[in-house]
Parts: sequence; structure tokens; C-alpha cells
Amino acid sequence: MFASHIWKRLSDPYTLAKGSVLSALAYLTFVIILPSTLQTWKEVHTMGTLDVTPTMRAQLVDTLADKVARLYLDEKKGVQVAAALRQAERNGEYDGISSPGQFARLMTSELIRFSDDQHMQVMFEPGEVPIFPDRNFPSRREDNQSLPAWLVDRVGRYMAHFGVEDVTQSDAGIGYLRLDGFVRPFLSAEKFAAAMDRLADSKALIIDLRKNGGGSRDSVALLASYFFDQPTHLSDVIAPRTGERLHMWTSRNISGSRYGSIRPIYILTSHGTFSAAEDFAYAMQTHKRATIVGEITRGGAHPIAPSRLSSHFVVVIPVAESISPITHTNWEGVGVQPDIVVDAAKALGVAESLVLKKQLAIEADAARRN
Repeated sequence: MFASHIWKRLSDPYTLAKGSVLSALAYLTFVIILPSTLQTWKEVHTMGTLDVTPTMRAQLVDTLADKVARLYLDEKKGVQVAAALRQAERNGEYDGISSPGQFARLMTSELIRFSDDQHMQVMFEPGEVPIFPDRNFPSRREDNQSLPAWLVDRVGRYMAHFGVEDVTQSDAGIGYLRLDGFVRPFLSAEKFAAAMDRLADSKALIIDLRKNGGGSRDSVALLASYFFDQPTHLSDVIAPRTGERLHMWTSRNISGSRYGSIRPIYILTSHGTFSAAEDFAYAMQTHKRATIVGEITRGGAHPIAPSRLSSHFVVVIPVAESISPITHTNWEGVGVQPDIVVDAAKALGVAESLVLKKQLAIEADAARRN
């Protein structure tokens, strides 16, 4: 009797659907939402109660100096930066700093001041920082995830932009793609594909990187793959202290419409364009695949690796350098030099004018010329 009752309930589509929804809601509540809420509360509590004591500060500075000396790509400069940090601590220059956020910001500015490397950064993490091995070569994030993380990412792929902020095409056939970040391919690949499908029949393309602060070098290679007909060697990532090397190439296999290597591309830059965004602009420029319009970029060409300082502090250290197979150098400290130098605010208008002038020169149809 009981078995037949259960079977009857399971045979009812409405009951099955209701049960599935309730199960999903329970899973979201107890496996994702509740733990995340508790973790957020813990982090906020930690942020409000943790003080950096003089002893803790001295230990952090010493650990930071040791990490920089051992891991920074330029061994000689790493030793110099470490010595400068320790001397500043001995001189009392960091006395009175008790706020963890203030300490992280100060150490970041000190690292940049002593090294002139803008990829140097110390971060305060309210949550517990896991123990992980130090690396002298930048790691590549794996996409193997727990089920809750996979579900969150999956939903996010449809709700978030992941760097692709605007995709339009004018009546004159000018495509416009605004990218504010290079998010790892697992999240950005579908966004890139959809954008390139929308831009497939444009006569020219403007890629706006003026607000792009960088991100994943794998996504740089993925996006560049749309603009070359053959596999193209974009750059090498080289770790001077270990000799490790990673070759970055475009890919044959992409989703979405390949734009090809013929139609003109203009890339807009600003002084805020940084890191992976510079990587993309530099590769496209040196391969003569794009014209750069705007301002000289910020100048950061060193791939990074994180290193744990304590249970609540992490330092990001440049451990390698990006090298162009064409110029055999990079844009570190000097930025990507535009082909056409204009204020960033005017760069879009200038690029559009360049496209229209070229179209006018070859357009025979009177209506389209008008």
C-alpha cells in the first residue's frame, strides 16, 4: 500500500516538478546561500576587529621582504626592495599603522615605490587565506570546481557581462566592442562568441580598452584568435629565475564568427589601460593587425603569482615577463605607444573618422557615400 502510494506520487508530473523545485531551493539555501552569508558575516566581523599590532607589523614586513627577495623576477632588484622595506621598518616609518586595510595599501605603495613595478600589491583578506606553495612562475587557474561554485559560475555566465560591456554596429558598418576586463575563458568565451557573431558583417571594428585594467592572458589569446586566419605566435611568458617559458598562440578552434585578418581594427587606449589589456594591444600592434588610438598605456608587462604572508594577508609578486616574438621586448615601464596619440576622451571620435574617411575613399555607391 505504502509502495503504491509512493509510486503514484512519483508518477505525477506536478509532484515531481514541485519536488525538484523544493530540492533546488533547499540546496541553494543550505549549501550556497547560508554558508556564504555566514562567511560574509565572519569576514565583516574580522575586518572590524582585527588590528595590526607592532609585533604583527614587524613580522609581516619581514615576511614580505623575504618573499620579494626570493620570488621577484629580477633577483637583484628583489634583494634591494627587501632591504628597503626592512630599513623603513627599522626607521619607524610604519609605526602607528594598525588598520589592516591601511597597512595593505601602504605596503603596496612602498613596493611600487622601491621597485617601480605597478603589478606589486599587498591585499588584506577578511576571510582565512589558505596555505599554498610559492611559485616562481605564474599559475594558470584551473576550471575544476566544486558543484556550488560551478552552479554560481554557470548562472553568472548568463547574468554578468564578464568584461564585454558594449557591442554595437553603426549604420555605416562600424563595429564597436567595449571590453573593461579580460575574464578567464571559462566565463568570457561565450560572451566573446556572441559579440563576434553580432559584429560579423561590420566593415571595420573599434575595440575600446580605455577602462580595461587587465585580467587573464588566456582570454587575450582567445580574443586575438578571432582576428587572425592562421595560428599566430602572440607572446612568450618567461620566468628569468627558473627559465620556465610559456608560448601564447592564437587558436584554430573558436566559437562564434572569425573576423579574419583583412578588415581594419582600431584599439582605443588610455593611461588606465593596463596589464592584459596592454598585452592584447601590443600583440595586435606589433603584428600590424590593429591601429592604436589614444593615450600611452600604464606600462605593466609582468605576469604575477600570489604568495601568502599570513592568515589575512597576500602579496602579489611579478615572477615573469611577457616578451614579444617580434620586438623581443615588452611595454614594461613605458606603456604601449599609440599609432595616433590623442586624449582618451577623443579617441572614439578620431577612430570613427579614420574609418569613415577610408570608406569614403573606396565607396562608389552615392547613397552610401551620403
